[in-house]
Amino acid sequence: RNLIPPDIACVFPETVTWSPDGNYINFIARKRVTPSPTPTPEFEPEASATPAVPAPSVGPIFAPVASFSTEQIYICNRDGYDLKPLTAREGLIFFYFVWAPDGHALAALACKEDEWNAREQQYKLPAGRPRLLTPDGSERLLDDALTDALPVWSPDASKVATAFDADIAIYDAGGKTPTQARIPLRDQLIQASIAFEQKTTTARKANANSTTASTTPGVPPSFNPIVRLDWRKPEALYFQTAFVRVMPSETINTFQRWHQLTLSAQAAILK
Repeated sequence: RNLIPPDIACVFPETVTWSPDGNYINFIARKRVTPSPTPTPEFEPEASATPAVPAPSVGPIFAPVASFSTEQIYICNRDGYDLKPLTAREGLIFFYFVWAPDGHALAALACKEDEWNAREQQYKLPAGRPRLLTPDGSERLLDDALTDALPVWSPDASKVATAFDADIAIYDAGGKTPTQARIPLRDQLIQASIAFEQKTTTARKANANSTTASTTPGVPPSFNPIVRLDWRKPEALYFQTAFVRVMPSETINTFQRWHQLTLSAQAAILK
């Protein structure tokens, strides 16, 4: 059964998902650019044939739902009804979201149309500003900087992590006075790249003339931004660095390397 009204179109189908408790379905959609085509009849009656009697009109299958010219996140119940937009930020493109493990909120990325187009012209992954959404429609912007590292939740759903170039950013997902932390890792990643390339001298020479090599003096070619995170244990946040370009005919993804960031509990002052 189709869940989407005819006047909107589902985009980014890889983001269609169930909520952790199975009570909601989410997807990203926008106003359909062209109307749905009218089905072509199987045959045309002859001119001398008896005119067909029009069938009685059928009421709309879908209840009216707001639509937007840019991509928004929609939510409906587990049966596909009560469809409504979870976001209503005309002009912003929401291109990714992920539910918290306990289902209390979603972490999402959104950007402006001109920012999307600029990244596309540079053959880069889309980048957005991380934000928190709740099923009742409230929204909190986590950072005003753009990131192409998709946000991830901590296992206990208390924090959200993403990355900006060579920095890891961690945000509290709740509380009246939420905090955030920025962990700079550039120096450590450069040293890790140097050690890595010393072990792979042959591979480094083979890539010496590669267009993906770094042009910054003293920075090895294998030093690249953080592009992916994986947070499966409270004390260990894994992240991947890589060179990524989305070309018209292929996607270049080289120098892929995984790293581990070991975390410890934050001390709290009890009053």
